[in-house]
Amino acid sequence: MHLSLHDRSTLFDLLPIGAYRSDARGTIVQLNAALLRINGYASEAECLADAKVIGAESYVQPGRRQQFITLLEANGHVTDFVSETYRLKTGEHIWVREHAHLVRDAEGKILYIEGTIEDITQERKASLTLQNSENLLRNVLETIPDRVWLKDVNGVHLACNAAYADHLGTAAARVTGTDDVFWFGEELANTFRQTDLMTIQAGKTLRFEGPMHSPMHADATIYEVIKTPMVDAYNTTIGVLGMARDIHERKKAEALLRDTSEQLELALMSADLGRWDHDLTIEKGYHLDERSCAMLGRDASDSNKGRAWGHLIHPQDLPGTLEAMRAHLSGTVPAYEAEYRARHSDGHWVWMSNRGKVVQFDQHGHPLRMVGTLMNISKRKEVEGELLKTQADLKATLNSVAHLAFHDALTGLPNRRLLNDRLETALSASQRQKKHGALLFLDLDKFKQLNDNFGHDIGDLLLQQVALRLLQCVREVDTVARLGGDEFVVLIQNLSINTESARSHASTVSAKILSCLNQAFVLEGTAHTITPSIGATVFLGHVIAAAEVLKQADQAMYDAKAKGRNTLCFYEKIGA
Repeated sequence: MHLSLHDRSTLFDLLPIGAYRSDARGTIVQLNAALLRINGYASEAECLADAKVIGAESYVQPGRRQQFITLLEANGHVTDFVSETYRLKTGEHIWVREHAHLVRDAEGKILYIEGTIEDITQERKASLTLQNSENLLRNVLETIPDRVWLKDVNGVHLACNAAYADHLGTAAARVTGTDDVFWFGEELANTFRQTDLMTIQAGKTLRFEGPMHSPMHADATIYEVIKTPMVDAYNTTIGVLGMARDIHERKKAEALLRDTSEQLELALMSADLGRWDHDLTIEKGYHLDERSCAMLGRDASDSNKGRAWGHLIHPQDLPGTLEAMRAHLSGTVPAYEAEYRARHSDGHWVWMSNRGKVVQFDQHGHPLRMVGTLMNISKRKEVEGELLKTQADLKATLNSVAHLAFHDALTGLPNRRLLNDRLETALSASQRQKKHGALLFLDLDKFKQLNDNFGHDIGDLLLQQVALRLLQCVREVDTVARLGGDEFVVLIQNLSINTESARSHASTVSAKILSCLNQAFVLEGTAHTITPSIGATVFLGHVIAAAEVLKQADQAMYDAKAKGRNTLCFYEKIGA
């Protein structure tokens, strides 16, 4: 029975993979719907309109098309030709698998080429993902320093790492497919088989300790062998995973610790110390002994409870304590030492001195366990606190004495001694900077009359108010001082390099002071008025001594009083 052309065309179009027929030169004369979809076209007309040639413009790798043609011409067919190609319409990269053959006539002449193209992008991605997963698992297995192996339920090795294979004196690939009898003989193999069966029957991880026999040599090293049943998705046991770890050094450390524990206990009792033990491998591995629990008001039974390290430490002390712990664990310091407040069971805080050291490391030098001591130092801290308070009080007293030596007791302003010091400093600065300064000498008019009429208490209040107003009239760099009685001095620094500008600045400050002091003073409910007489002098550098500058301003003040008071007079010989 022969299919009609229409039937063949229908079958051709219904194929789930791409199919085509091309002439001997490679020009496609027929292609099916699947091949159009692979290249992103909705119809043959759209493909032809795009004018891109399937095959000739499809391959990503240069020369890949020629490889295809060469194989086809040499063998008459091409099978499983896998390549990375473009999806012609979108330019997207895809992977395809091609099959093709040449159709010849009776004389061997090429009539046309027929072929199929299958999109295997997802298949390839899955394959690469699986390969990467297998490589990752193998890399993980090989990076484990312990000996690791996997056997099925019949005891046949399915996989192992290089460490286990080295133990057997062979390569990992040669272990796969063998059993323990092949490597160890019947007797040892039966022993291993029994522990495998115990693990399968228990349905959980089991641990064993002892030497691990090798067909190559005798090894007295103590190992911890961990065996775990392996189950599939249906919870059916399919094998046993084994891992062996060298614990020889750990065992030696445990023995040494046991030998010294009694001696340590006696030493701790005599020193009134508590003891703690910290397993660094688990979160709640911190244990206090009975004496430590008693220091914190806790029941002796609490010594059996593991807790997180640091949970009893005062929040303000925790950062410093953590820093000390990290410094020791990193090897920066030889021991851990810290003082902190710990919470007592009744709620108050107890000062503790804590010292400890790492006593156990793994085979790579990582810390596994710490031990240390606790001491209640609350009494010592109380004494230290009292001492610090005494020192603070003494310092405050000394500061008060020093302040009194250089400041006026009534107003708190600098006194004559401090003024002289600042005036010397101002003259030196004026010399360096080539800038003028000014000194104002103030005397309160008729202050004695106010004292006589209203009493010294009112006079003192007035002097204090005058001091406050003077401070409001000057800059922070300037100085207001009281020489005694009703005499005040204002030292103005860092003025202009020009004498007249400096004099003008001093006049402005003086006018501000006159205006400010002329306002009434309300003292104990009564308004009082007072006026100042101000003498001023302008200086530049060390042309004259500090005492002479003060004398010039004093002289100018008397000139102000002679002119009727409540005014400003400058010393006539400026800078002389």
